[in-house]
Amino acid sequence: MHFRRDWSVSFLAKPPGQRRRRGRWLWLLSLMLLTYIVIRLNQGQIEQAMEESLGRGPTATPFASEYARRGMEAVQQGDIPAAIAALEQAVELQPQQPTYRYELGKLHLNEGDFIAAALQAQGILALDPRDVRGHTLEVARMTFTGEAEAAIARGRAALEADAHYAPLLAHLARAYLDAARISEGVEYAERALAADPQNADVQRTYAYALLFLQDREGAIAHLREATRLAPHAAAAYLELAGVLLAVDRNREAIDTYELLLSRDPQHARANLRLCQAYTKLGQFNQALGYCEDATKLDSADGAAWLQLGELRYNQRDFSGTVAALEGCVASGSQALACWWMRALSHYYLGDCEAAWPVWTAAQQRAQAIADLTVLAYLAEAEAAMIADAECAAARYVLGNS
Repeated sequence: MHFRRDWSVSFLAKPPGQRRRRGRWLWLLSLMLLTYIVIRLNQGQIEQAMEESLGRGPTATPFASEYARRGMEAVQQGDIPAAIAALEQAVELQPQQPTYRYELGKLHLNEGDFIAAALQAQGILALDPRDVRGHTLEVARMTFTGEAEAAIARGRAALEADAHYAPLLAHLARAYLDAARISEGVEYAERALAADPQNADVQRTYAYALLFLQDREGAIAHLREATRLAPHAAAAYLELAGVLLAVDRNREAIDTYELLLSRDPQHARANLRLCQAYTKLGQFNQALGYCEDATKLDSADGAAWLQLGELRYNQRDFSGTVAALEGCVASGSQALACWWMRALSHYYLGDCEAAWPVWTAAQQRAQAIADLTVLAYLAEAEAAMIADAECAAARYVLGNS
């Protein structure tokens, strides 16, 4: 029997079955090697996913929209510092989103941080020079900083972008009212209210306009509506209580301030307003506690220090008066009472050496602004101090030292 050699197959080649088996093993080894490489390269992410599946992983960084949602929730709850912090994160993550910038800018305006508000306005307008929200922030900033005429010019120009944008109309109304252009201010307030009656700030602006028309009851009604629309916004409560005090509805005013404090016990201005309300009613001991709380909550508020100083002065607590009015001066307040009342307190404490320099500073400040009432009072105080031999001697020594 003869076998023929198949010369088409190499002597070194494996039989067909062996080749197929070897190919499968090579494919499996390659797949295993690739899987190992992928796992090694993504080991951290895989471990984090496993930890998170077990509830032990780190919290993922939220998206900008999540920070914005948190910020607006904080606004609704009246937690303005938390709202600002969240919206700042949203802007940082997505600086091209004008809505986040606008909401953040509004909060900065309400907190009196006009530089921060201006930065957000500029950011919006850099994205789109015709965006009415950027112009609205600028009009509001100018109005709040006493630049009413500039705000009017800016606002009128911005109406070309959107003549029916209620917040712009409202801030333009305030600018006209602050510039004593009452009829135009009322007109723009009415336009704002017609454009968006569900906007609490628009309701506040309309109430402000009604005060210029001596319609206090109407203003109270619209401010109550503002508190209904934005129950956690402090400004409307403060304005409402202020008008109630002005029409001698004192108990309602106090109840309004206390309602605000029940929602935000750390609100310094509400504490000050309650102090002033109780002072008006002659309930000085009740007032004193609220004034002390106001200075603790906001040590830079000169009005709170002055009110506290006046209360202590009227109670003949002259040491307490000196301490409070030193806080008034340290806050940067320019109120003359921070000087003349402090000078007299030093005098009543028998410390003429401390009284004369403060009295001199008070006189110089009163002369600089030609306050004839304070100058007359200082002249009476000077006569009383000179009549005191020890004070006269102390003045002589100080004048020759």
